Amino acid sequence: MPVLTSVQLCKSGPKNGVGASEDLILSVKEKATELAKLNPTQRQATSPMLDGKWRLVFSTTKGPSSGMLGPFVGDVFQDIVLEQEKYFNILELGFVEAVLSAHWDVMGQEKWRVFFDDIQFSLFGIPVFKKEFSSSQRDQVLEGLDTLGGTEKEARSSNNGGIWDMAYCNDTLRVLWAYGVQREASKASIYVLEREK
Repeated sequence: MPVLTSVQLCKSGPKNGVGASEDLILSVKEKATELAKLNPTQRQATSPMLDGKWRLVFSTTKGPSSGMLGPFVGDVFQDIVLEQEKYFNILELGFVEAVLSAHWDVMGQEKWRVFFDDIQFSLFGIPVFKKEFSSSQRDQVLEGLDTLGGTEKEARSSNNGGIWDMAYCNDTLRVLWAYGVQREASKASIYVLEREK
């Protein structure tokens, strides 16, 4: 039941948590802490449970990672392909799709160090732009998206990736905290993802 109530809580606010009240954010964080104590999946960082497509239902992050593009909020998916040791963050908004591809190093039983590889934009399903980037190029692209999204530029690590601290994972729900390599874990953004059906 805690999983169901957590998902319901996340969905009770605005889409993907964008613009959520401080009270709702606090409640989601408290639920995440409770769930972490009940986590059924040991060694999440190497668990086959991660494999597959997940839909973002709540996050405290800003900009495109939360689905924001201009005044609009799109659908955000994360497709993890364990066999390739790759994952894809996908933002879909009408006829626009942006896909950020990345890979990871396992840093511990519940932690990944992620590295961003490239980003591709498509209109009406037709690729119109793809860029492989170094850390500085990645930051420029993401800062440009923040500006387009109408949000303040986030503090970036300039290390072409970040850290994922995995808190909970079962067949249907994942909770993780993500932060830049040179940022404090206490400033991490929470991500709650539901398995895509």
